[in-house]
Amino acid sequence: PNPDPAATRQMLVKIVNYVNTTLRQLPNLIASRETAGFEDRPQEDSLEATGIVSYSYQPLHFVGKSLAAVTYRDRKEVVDADVAKPTKQGSKVGGLKTTGEFGPILSTTLADALKGKITWARWEWRNPHPIVELKLLKKRNFATAMLSMVILGAVLYGTTVLLPEFLQNLLGYSAAQAGICMAGGGFLMVITMPLSGFLSGKMDPRILMAFGFGATSLGLYHMATHLSLGMDFGTAAMLRTYQVAGLAFIFIPSNVLCYTGIPREKNNQVSSMMNFVRNIGGSVGIALVGTMVTRSTQRRQNYMAAHMQNGNPMFRQMVEGMSATLRHQGMSAGQATRQAYGRIAMLMGRQANALAFKDVVAVLAVVVACLIPLAFIMKKPPGVIPGDAPPPH
Repeated sequence: PNPDPAATRQMLVKIVNYVNTTLRQLPNLIASRETAGFEDRPQEDSLEATGIVSYSYQPLHFVGKSLAAVTYRDRKEVVDADVAKPTKQGSKVGGLKTTGEFGPILSTTLADALKGKITWARWEWRNPHPIVELKLLKKRNFATAMLSMVILGAVLYGTTVLLPEFLQNLLGYSAAQAGICMAGGGFLMVITMPLSGFLSGKMDPRILMAFGFGATSLGLYHMATHLSLGMDFGTAAMLRTYQVAGLAFIFIPSNVLCYTGIPREKNNQVSSMMNFVRNIGGSVGIALVGTMVTRSTQRRQNYMAAHMQNGNPMFRQMVEGMSATLRHQGMSAGQATRQAYGRIAMLMGRQANALAFKDVVAVLAVVVACLIPLAFIMKKPPGVIPGDAPPPH
């Protein structure tokens, strides 16, 4: 129903209050705004049969809704003309340039996030009772443990995504089969966790941590050299088992080392920050690994496609062999040739994707190997007093 005069006045008051008060108090944000349109101007009515145009007046009435993306920066509404265009042009905000379909939105988000992060860090550093105790980063053990945990989180979560993706996309496993294949690593962790905790109280945890990095790196190298399109279920399960064999010798010793020199009342700060950076590293690792696989697949496919031409006698032999087989199955010569080219292209794509997975896992193996020296940058902890062990996280 159309609003009455009292409702119309109330709408105008809310609009004025929004523009003068609410809009100035909004923080930097990007949101979707739905606007309802009302009109009270004369409406044009035309009769095509007679060609007569008449005008009819209606009081304030609803005419439709519109949905738009709005950006608020520095208490002002920013109107970007490029946002509404379906182009892939870049956007530049404050010296930051981004490209792609979400370029304008991404650049604004990053610029605001960077500004907010700097302000937040300065406030947290100077506040006597901060939410996040950034001054703990002055402790060598804690800062080193956080760095290693970020990288390890990226590798751990990234490889946890890689193997099921390989099994399901290239080997045709179901989600349940891929999950069962990953279960062996979990059973091994049940055994190695108590062993790592026992050894952490008997020997230098830095040595255990270095051993864990080395074992994880070797497990990833073994995975990179044994991933193939012809491996069976048992091989795939053992790849995951070897990969996680050293993780227990990383997490528990790093837990012991990162609390060295930290007051007991700061234990909750240490635990929360370590969990936070591990999760952040995992998120970055998953995104990074997916991007690396895609780009490596394209690069491998480009290399392989250079040999898929009639000047290569092996390629001609493969095409002729497939064509002959398909002709024997009842296809015409033209259909058989087209099918042969299509099947070779499919094989090339699968091989390129498999090689890309091997490339990415090999890079992750090198990254983990580079973490071994970090264990010896930390200070050796003093003897642990019974009942005074740091809380797990």
